[in-house]
Amino acid sequence: MIREIRLLGDPVLRRKTVPVDRFDAELALFLEDLAETMYAADGVGLAAPQVGDARRATVIDVSEERDGSSVLELVNPRIVRSAVPCSPCRLRRCEHRICMSMIFPE
Repeated sequence: MIREIRLLGDPVLRRKTVPVDRFDAELALFLEDLAETMYAADGVGLAAPQVGDARRATVIDVSEERDGSSVLELVNPRIVRSAVPCSPCRLRRCEHRICMSMIFPE
């Protein structure tokens, strides 16, 4: 099921996420929905809060094929180090749509 992507300014994007503690069929279906939504929006990654869900879960696919065979599902991920600082100003200069929750004028 394709879900609505929340846009910058939506309060749900500022809420604290909650760890996933149940690894069941419902979570598997949710991760499938996340991937389907990501592909429909021509994205390379999508996190649960971007579709209004507070769970710590995300899907990523940076493969050339983009056929679902290389989707990476991350549950309760932790970023321990970042090589590149991220800011909206930097994203505006990028030719690729980095964050699907941010809309930039063409």
